Amino acid sequence: MRLVDLTLGRQRFGIGVAPFVDAGSVRDRWQDLDLAHTRTAYGAGLRIAWNQSTVLFLDHGIAREDRLLFFGIGQVF
Repeated sequence: MRLVDLTLGRQRFGIGVAPFVDAGSVRDRWQDLDLAHTRTAYGAGLRIAWNQSTVLFLDHGIAREDRLLFFGIGQVF
């Protein structure tokens, strides 16, 4: 969700947030799949679009077992 667009000098930025929820499980055989052992995680991320082509992102995810802070640089393509 885009929150704000701004210009600093000759650089254009778009700032947004990305909430997320995930669920899944791991099994040796697909026949053993059941919903009783499903794990869930949730979190939110900050997105900074820089000049409409480069995206900086910082995500923080939380699960029952652990937490993770992840930073990355990517492109919209």
